[in-house]
Amino acid sequence: FARILLGRQISIPTWVSAFAALVGTALLAGGDGSIAPNVGDAWSIGAAAMSAMFILRLESASKEVEDSAQLNAACLWVVTSLAFIWSIVVGGTMTTTGAAAD
Repeated sequence: FARILLGRQISIPTWVSAFAALVGTALLAGGDGSIAPNVGDAWSIGAAAMSAMFILRLESASKEVEDSAQLNAACLWVVTSLAFIWSIVVGGTMTTTGAAAD
């Protein structure tokens, strides 16, 4: 994203690390013997992409404020609060196997 959106030059070690992360995700996803992609794989890749976008946006926003730690803390509390509200609204409990129970 940094290359596409911000025109930054990406180093070779960064490309190698990104490739290693993608291979690691593929290995984890195919751990049960099936390599067929599923919806969870798409969520995993999407979450990684959004995390990268967040880091890029926070980097540029932190240059605009006096105390970047306060900005980071504010982001943390907003995300935590929204996730808490979502968990209450969606409801459900987790079983010991990790599957959602209705």
